[in-house]
Amino acid sequence: MKKWILLFVVIVCLGFSSKPVIVFDFGGVMIDFDRPQMINWCCDSLSIELDQIRAQRGRINGELAIGAVEEGEFWQSVAEENGVVFPQEWKKNFMESINRCKNRREEMFDLVRALRSSGYRVALFSDVTQWQAETFRTAGDYVLFSPVVLSCEIGARKPNSESYAKLFNRLGVEAKECIFIDDRAENIEGARKAGMRAILFKTPGELKESLLGLGVQWTADKYVKSEID
Repeated sequence: MKKWILLFVVIVCLGFSSKPVIVFDFGGVMIDFDRPQMINWCCDSLSIELDQIRAQRGRINGELAIGAVEEGEFWQSVAEENGVVFPQEWKKNFMESINRCKNRREEMFDLVRALRSSGYRVALFSDVTQWQAETFRTAGDYVLFSPVVLSCEIGARKPNSESYAKLFNRLGVEAKECIFIDDRAENIEGARKAGMRAILFKTPGELKESLLGLGVQWTADKYVKSEID
């Protein structure tokens, strides 16, 4: 009988000491992205006016983000509607331009490494189009996260409640077991409505203070990449 009581106590203690899943947004948190520069590149490479690009992308951007429209077909239609022959190597050049327009916040990647090394499960939850996702994945920007939950692959985007439900399903945990970090207030509000603890990202320093305030602790900020990546 004493053995069963001891086992029960151990299980209860382990339950209370379990670490939360830390869920990060990507754009605006893990990287800065120069969107105007990217849009200007699209205009120049297709010889299309800025207003035309903005109008056509704005009209369908939500569908691109949830994968309802194939991105290659979209850009080809933009070119055709403006009387432009779609360049054969345009996707390759598009992806190269995305990489030029991004600036990785290495302090944030170091934090993710530290959290992983300290026993935390770290996931990614990002609204992104198909070609953007392919670019970041190919560049190794997603390698530290598991799972990687992307709007273009699950068919829903933040702050839609369906997107959070699909996130929890992929994680295999309840909302209360997650801490979510995003730079958009509407996504934070959606996360809290879904039952998650959430932190509005402003700076890496403020984020670390907020995580510590929620009881998240790690041993260091910097680790050798080859040990974790």
